[in-house]
Amino acid sequence: DISLVTPNPRDKRVKIFEGFIDFLSYLEINRNAPLSNYLILNSASMQEKGLKAIEGKFEAFELYLRSHFFNMKQNNIKIFFLIIYFYK
Repeated sequence: DISLVTPNPRDKRVKIFEGFIDFLSYLEINRNAPLSNYLILNSASMQEKGLKAIEGKFEAFELYLRSHFFNMKQNNIKIFFLIIYFYK
């Protein structure tokens, strides 16, 4: 499933992580960074559900994905549509 964490709902940016451990690692490494909004996919196959969860809520995004994520042709297509969505 997915997790949408929005400690700063006025912020129109979201950081997107492939998995929860990736998210926790980011928080550990960036302890002093200001809180942002986060979408944790918990699996690369959750992209469509994740996109629906953030649709119309954010204007900018940062992707924090594992390198194998981009090696899958199907996921490359979905990432392309995710990027197009934010820049329409």
